Amino acid sequence: MEDAEPEVISWDTVASARRLATLVSSGLLDSDPEEAFDRYTRLATSILDVPVSLVSLVTDERQFFKSQIGLEEPWRSCRETPLSHSFCQHVLDGQPLIVTDSRKDERVKGNLAIPELQVAAYAGFPIRGRDGEVYGALCVIDDSPREWSERELSVLADLAEGVSSEIALRERLLDERERKRQLEVTVGRLETIERQMRGQLRVQEETTAMVSHDLRTPLSALLFCAGLLEQDNEPDEHAKIIKRMRIAIEEMDRLVGDLLDVLKLNAGGIGFRVEPVETSRIMERLKSLHQDAAREAGVELAFSGPELLIEVDGKRMVQALSNLVGNAVRATRTGGRVEVSVSEDDAGLHLAVEDTGVGIEPGKLKELFSRFKQGDQPGKAGLGLAIAKGVAEAHGGVLTAESEPGKGSRFEISLPTFSIPRPKEG
Repeated sequence: MEDAEPEVISWDTVASARRLATLVSSGLLDSDPEEAFDRYTRLATSILDVPVSLVSLVTDERQFFKSQIGLEEPWRSCRETPLSHSFCQHVLDGQPLIVTDSRKDERVKGNLAIPELQVAAYAGFPIRGRDGEVYGALCVIDDSPREWSERELSVLADLAEGVSSEIALRERLLDERERKRQLEVTVGRLETIERQMRGQLRVQEETTAMVSHDLRTPLSALLFCAGLLEQDNEPDEHAKIIKRMRIAIEEMDRLVGDLLDVLKLNAGGIGFRVEPVETSRIMERLKSLHQDAAREAGVELAFSGPELLIEVDGKRMVQALSNLVGNAVRATRTGGRVEVSVSEDDAGLHLAVEDTGVGIEPGKLKELFSRFKQGDQPGKAGLGLAIAKGVAEAHGGVLTAESEPGKGSRFEISLPTFSIPRPKEG
């Protein structure tokens, strides 16, 4: 079987498609009658003393009458005919069509407009868009054969030029409206960007203020301890002071690290390395990080749940849970309890931190996970929750919170099923 010859698209086809696209974009097709165009058809019928005058826009299937004077029904109401009834299609080559007796003219004698619209004589001049594309014709029709005089044809040519000027004006107005619309859209987008940037700037300013406040707390402790060291020569006291200084330095380091991690989360640049991790190792790490602080605060720190082998970034998961545990310990009064639990069900893996602390007002829960919100922890920059939320989402999960004022809070990281079968012993 021989290969089919590729279809050759002619220049006439391309030009016709371009003309039609331009006509459609003009907005004139199927539009309501307008006095600006009716004025030309009235002038044509009056000056040339004819019963019918049309502003006809020609597509590849029909002609639409933007203006019409003198048509009978049903053409008057429908304002269009198929091309089988169109003389105006013959002016699309840019030249006028002059017919003195349609029944004898080889170009049109088979046209159905002759018997159905009583077109016996016809004179039509092209009307154009702004870019010179021929849209159709301004034409006059007589129901009897007629010789058109040079003066009549000259008048009709001038009126057609007037219609073309009106169309070009409409197209320029459409362009201006479109440019205005695009400008309004652009301005709206810029205003949105400006609001977002102002919001981000405000958040950054608030964050800077809060972090600065938080950093001053351990700095003040360091200065105080340095002063004690200068005044006190007792070795035992030195050890206590140095311990306090170490705690303050660690707190500062944690704050700086949290701030950097939140900035990375904002930029989508924080890295994750998922690998098999035993939940018992996560729990042991959390215990080593928070047991001393819980003991000093008089808060019981408990851990529960089965030992599972899960696929997570162990370091980041410890970081997220550590922030939750630290918040819980600080929010819990002496004699209270903080429990870290792990569980698994059909919905996936659940890592929860629950306390018997002061709780959170319902109205504040909605904005609790906004970055840099403090919740009910005055003096804290609120970075921990932002990090915990980011870590949960990076693993395909979510961080949720439940709380009741005076009775405590529960924060839970829920992940897809990350538990994997443990290898059998022996």
